[in-house]
Amino acid sequence: MSDPDEIERFRERIIEGEKWVKDRPNILAPEYLAQIEEALGRGVVFGLHSYYKGGRGPSGWAALDFGQFQNSISHSRPGDWYTLWSAEDLVKKNLVLAHVRASSEEESGSLIVSPEMLTEIENYLGKVYSELITVYIAWETRGVECDFYDIDGYDEFIERLTNYSHPKCEVYVFPLTLIDKPEYHLVNAKYPNAKGEVPKGGAY
Repeated sequence: MSDPDEIERFRERIIEGEKWVKDRPNILAPEYLAQIEEALGRGVVFGLHSYYKGGRGPSGWAALDFGQFQNSISHSRPGDWYTLWSAEDLVKKNLVLAHVRASSEEESGSLIVSPEMLTEIENYLGKVYSELITVYIAWETRGVECDFYDIDGYDEFIERLTNYSHPKCEVYVFPLTLIDKPEYHLVNAKYPNAKGEVPKGGAY
């Protein structure tokens, strides 16, 4: 990038991206909170939490009720970005690789998902640039976790499945690459600063 004009345009884009504004999606806006609360009344809400200038990649995020959501979101930093989905909405649209709840008669040592489901998941991950996102629920403690993987994380995925292959556990596996589109998002918004502003751009 040696052209002075190109350098200046790049600098202007950086400056523009650093601006904080009120006309971009704000996750604390009443309409977004209402959407999230309504979705949580029907089932789990999950997604990705990207950290504004955090020097790290995104992490998985999930909540079973609005109280869990409020507690989790309260630890956000201004500018953090949330991309959220409703599990129930995706299941209704058949955008799920696996969804199973362990029975009380679950055999010791068996995975919560069937061999047929695992084959479908493996076939999906075998495609170029494919990632999955998984929600793990332990209903006995109302604990919920979310994580995402590509083919290199398959062994870790199996290990996590093993940890949740017990009675009163439930697992959802979604094709992240396919559902990460605006028409499937429940909410795609950033956490505001004290003035109700969010960054137009920024490093994530």
